[in-house]
Amino acid sequence: MLIEALVLAALVAGDDAGLAERARKGPAQVTHRDFAVRDESREKELLLRATWPEGQEKCPVIVFSHGMFGSRKGYAPLVEHWASHGYVVLQPTHLDSLELESPAERARGGPIGRRVRDPAEASSWRDRVEDVAFVLDLLETLPDLVEELAGRIDRERAGVGGHSFGAHTTQLTAGASLKVPLLRKRLDLSDPRPLAFLVLSPQGPGNGLDEESFAGLTRPTLFVTGSRDASPRDGRLPAWRRQAFELSPPGERCLLWLEGADHGLGGITGAERLLGYRGDAELLPCVKAVTTAWWDAFLKGDAAVRALLGQDALTALAGERATFERRTEPEAAEEF
Repeated sequence: MLIEALVLAALVAGDDAGLAERARKGPAQVTHRDFAVRDESREKELLLRATWPEGQEKCPVIVFSHGMFGSRKGYAPLVEHWASHGYVVLQPTHLDSLELESPAERARGGPIGRRVRDPAEASSWRDRVEDVAFVLDLLETLPDLVEELAGRIDRERAGVGGHSFGAHTTQLTAGASLKVPLLRKRLDLSDPRPLAFLVLSPQGPGNGLDEESFAGLTRPTLFVTGSRDASPRDGRLPAWRRQAFELSPPGERCLLWLEGADHGLGGITGAERLLGYRGDAELLPCVKAVTTAWWDAFLKGDAAVRALLGQDALTALAGERATFERRTEPEAAEEF
């Protein structure tokens, strides 16, 4: 924490106030509430956490999907940071979560390192996408469940993000199609409502995704990965994760590449010791700043903030360890 504080102090003292300000905690105090809601169409009770800034009204909404075995209670370093900058963040607990297992069930399941390689553990992929759609459906009546959110939700400005298995969930929600051998057409589970997407540790081709799958990612999408971000499931190398970005169509598709970042991307989960990831006091502020700027650009409609997402500002944040790439049409490069 001391090292990160020193890094942030140095950033704010520099000249790139735009990204540096977004690397710091925002001005709002943050609170959260855990609750459950019944989805009658699936006969399922969904556990949720809502995190929001106190004293603000009409905030954009971010629905965030956790990684395999995670829960609504994870990713506090990012979730609380976004909320402090003026966002309501909603986190569903998906079916693969350890939060839904008793201690005895966890013991029977065995070590996480072994379970993560079991194909059966990923069988909830479609239910996860339906969870996200249900949360988006819920925005209109959410104040009935969490009264503090009355008047604070802007349902017209919603984004979806996720990490690892949650990145796969986000990609499907954003429009990545699946090639299913038994179907004559590709499976499209996209939701038209989100304005922008954040894909942390994306999935490249495989397990239903092929090179054509990513053509459906036509809305603003930020991919984030790094040079040590190998797959915990099958050891696929970080270059595989880059393919999700490289195969997406030209337009507002961008990649934040972090040199030296493992699957924890500098510390986004808030459970680095438990999961065996290495925290990074230099890269975590960079991830916080760039993701906040991304939401500001596409959920708050701040056109000026797009100019902050350039290499000079990133170099001030993380030296040469962070690079930012765009899948932008050549003639439209200056308009991004």
